[in-house]
Amino acid sequence: MSQAKEHGKAGYAMFDPEMKTRAVERLHLKRGLRGGLDRDEFLIYYQRIYELGSGRISGCEALLRLQHPEHGLVLPSRFIPVAEETGLIIPVSEWLLTTAYEQMKAWERDGLPSLQLSVNVSPRQFNRHDVFEVVNPTLERSGLDPRQLLLELTESALVENADTAITPIVELYARGVEIALDDFGTGYSSLTYLRRFPISVLKISESFTRQVTTHPGDAAIATGLIALAHNIDLKVVAEGVETEEQLDFLRLKKCNAVQGHIVSPPVAAADFTPLLRRQGISLTA
Repeated sequence: MSQAKEHGKAGYAMFDPEMKTRAVERLHLKRGLRGGLDRDEFLIYYQRIYELGSGRISGCEALLRLQHPEHGLVLPSRFIPVAEETGLIIPVSEWLLTTAYEQMKAWERDGLPSLQLSVNVSPRQFNRHDVFEVVNPTLERSGLDPRQLLLELTESALVENADTAITPIVELYARGVEIALDDFGTGYSSLTYLRRFPISVLKISESFTRQVTTHPGDAAIATGLIALAHNIDLKVVAEGVETEEQLDFLRLKKCNAVQGHIVSPPVAAADFTPLLRRQGISLTA
């Protein structure tokens, strides 16, 4: 029945044993999420964002993980839909922002460079304007500059929720918070939304950057996206960069920044701190 409901009104689904397996796992995740905050089972991994022009770390993306007692390390793609369904997405997101901001303040107190924090936002949070319940109190408590926060929303989510998302996006932008359009080029790619919304950053999907040196079509798309963004005064960040050849290509095309394993994989705060201390020594140091 739950599977049929996901297909929309008048939908149907044939039962198979995998459905039961998924349903049981989902039930376990629900229970795990409810107590995860109390038991300190949520983790944040940080992935640095490297500016190609200055050769410095300009920001980091905060990536949420769940250390489940039964399922081990669980990625957001598995537990975020459950968190949205149960309404736990608000306290979980607030914990993520608060914890990440506290870490940024700790780095600044240690004399390390100020960073911009990138955080992925669920489209449902924009739909119900729950994003205000998370972002505004966190900004007030932290005392950090709102311009140090970059909220990432996927292109497909923005297009599907354009009418309900525009008000919170405009209001957050007015406070100084920046908005990034993630995975640009993989969805509807309606250029109307680049005019309609106050977007500051375009993030090129790793599905394109992965093959910019081996696939002429992907190279042409990446080149076009970078040129388009620059022509309308947007910053471009390429995700999933793994090789020197990809890095050289993006540098040649004037991409602003990159993230990926060539810069560093996502790591815990304790491992991220030495990366900040080694600013400017070398890209992979």
